[in-house]
Amino acid sequence: LSSNNSYATVGFSAISTESQGLIAYGFDFSDIPSSALITGILVEVERKEGEASDNLFTSHIQLMVEGTLVGGNRAFVSMALGATEWTTADVYESWGSSTDTWNIGLTRADVQALGVYFQASMDATGDGSGTGSIDHIRVTITYRLPGTAISLPIGGWSTGPLPSNPTRWPLILPTVDEEATVLTPRELWFA
Repeated sequence: LSSNNSYATVGFSAISTESQGLIAYGFDFSDIPSSALITGILVEVERKEGEASDNLFTSHIQLMVEGTLVGGNRAFVSMALGATEWTTADVYESWGSSTDTWNIGLTRADVQALGVYFQASMDATGDGSGTGSIDHIRVTITYRLPGTAISLPIGGWSTGPLPSNPTRWPLILPTVDEEATVLTPRELWFA
């Protein structure tokens, strides 16, 4: 659960081989409100290779919900296609962002059962043997809370009750696009 130099390690004995899958789950997202709209998922894996000549890279990173793979593999499938070789020092590699939903519409319930599937490979230029180690997997969920939709002649959002017989319609609008954050300044306008 933390970056503590307690590793899950896999050994490679041949070039162009892929490790067994590592599944991480048990992330605690209980503080996310039930009405939250998931706007982004960031997955970070702290990893390293044993020696520079090992030529290891991440070959598979994918989300799981209740043990089932969802969305697509976010890793490059070979170093020739753009995968980054691991270093011999602990380094975080990341996929996704605060605005990337991985092309899947996750709900709060899905996030409670979220897991990460991970695999590493040894590139064809590797020396034929080596080790890869994972120290920490971190998942960050970004969300926003929905406004209360109201029916107005020109549309808008309200955060509270409207007057019973207004002469002008009050609108409470975000001052910036609120996709990436929960706390957004708002302005009161009259239509």
